[in-house]
Amino acid sequence: MKYSPKLNQFLAENTELTNEQKVEKIAKLETDDLFDLMRNVEEAQDKYSGMVIKTVAGALLAKNIFLV
Repeated sequence: MKYSPKLNQFLAENTELTNEQKVEKIAKLETDDLFDLMRNVEEAQDKYSGMVIKTVAGALLAKNIFLV
């Protein structure tokens, strides 16, 4: 898995958050960070909760980026 510097910082700083708190922060990530996170989810889905995966997809959809 390869993370962007911003995403590395996000993951390092938010280890104690609940899934609900992570969801709030994920929704505010920039598009490139959302793409990086989605790539990592695709590589290792078992490391991410369903709520986090749905949030990443929803955040991309909110930016009019459709996943197919």
